[in-house]
Amino acid sequence: FELSEEDESNGIIISSKTGLYAVDNEEVNYGSYYFVTASGLCVTDEIYHDPTKLVTATDIIDGESQNDIVLKLIALKSDTKMFKQGTPSGFMQSLIAELGIDAAKAKNFMQNQEDILATVDNQRLSVSGVDIDEESMNLVRYQNAYNLSAKIISTMDQCYDRLINYMGA
Repeated sequence: FELSEEDESNGIIISSKTGLYAVDNEEVNYGSYYFVTASGLCVTDEIYHDPTKLVTATDIIDGESQNDIVLKLIALKSDTKMFKQGTPSGFMQSLIAELGIDAAKAKNFMQNQEDILATVDNQRLSVSGVDIDEESMNLVRYQNAYNLSAKIISTMDQCYDRLINYMGA
């Protein structure tokens, strides 16, 4: 039994007894773990359509409760020979940490871009747009000037009215 034996077609043999590949993709280079991605992995059609072809025990004498392959898979979690440095568990932890850092950077970058956009938009409006406060102040000023002009005209009208009515009678 070879748990991760490779051959010329770049597939990973799960069982040397059946000769089936659990993972098969000709575009993936399995020589380096940096090239292994989720998009490059797929379950072969034979196992996908007939799961009974997936070998789960090295010896069928023990029956369904045989778990030696599962124990070997669990042991791979702490295998230091699988990667150049560290264990698969450590590799996944560092990968998840790196993804978290990248996500935080992307979120900060997006927030900065939104802040810059808002600042530029406010600057544009202050230069080319209409300021509501300034227009309101001008409206009040013009209304006061109109009221004052109306009072002056009314006062002059009363003066002429008295002058004409009292002088002519």
